[in-house]
Amino acid sequence: MPEIRVLSAADAPIYREVRLNALTHDPNAFLVDPDQYRQVPLETIEGQLSSELNGKFTLGAFLDGGLVGMCTFIRETHPKIRHKGKVVAVYVAPAARGQGMARSLMETLIARVRSYGDVEQIQLGVSHTQIAAQQLYTSLGFVVFGLEKKAIKQNGQYLDEEWRVLEL
Repeated sequence: MPEIRVLSAADAPIYREVRLNALTHDPNAFLVDPDQYRQVPLETIEGQLSSELNGKFTLGAFLDGGLVGMCTFIRETHPKIRHKGKVVAVYVAPAARGQGMARSLMETLIARVRSYGDVEQIQLGVSHTQIAAQQLYTSLGFVVFGLEKKAIKQNGQYLDEEWRVLEL
C-alpha cells in the first residue's frame, strides 16, 4: 500500500525529478514542456511545495520510500469562483501503474478538498489520448461538461481536451 501525503519544500528535489520524467515520457498528458521545466530553479519548486497557501497542495504517492506518483489541487482565489478548484499534474510512474496508485491519490485529494467544507466543484482537463485517466475520472464521478477541440498543439499535432467536473 502506498504512503500518500502532502509534499513539502523538502520534497522538491525528488518532485522535480519525477515531474521531469513525467513531462519527458508522457508529453501528451501535460502542457509544460520538459525543456521549459528544466529552467525552473529548485527554489521556485520549493516555494510551490512549501505551504497550502489558498488551498493549493500537491500530494505524493510513495512506494518503498520513492516518489512514484503525484497530483496537485489549485483552489480558485477570486471570491466569485472560490467554490471550485482544479486538479492538475496527475502522474504515476510507469512501473507503479496498474496498482491503484492514481485512484489512491485522487481519492485522497477529493477527501482533503471535501474537508474544506466550502468547495463545491473539482474540475480537471484530460487529453483525449489519455484513455486510462478518462476511465479513472469517470469511475470517481467526474462528468464531462465540455470538449475543447485542438486544445493543445504539439509538434504540429493537435490534441482535444475533455473538461470534467466532480460536484461535491
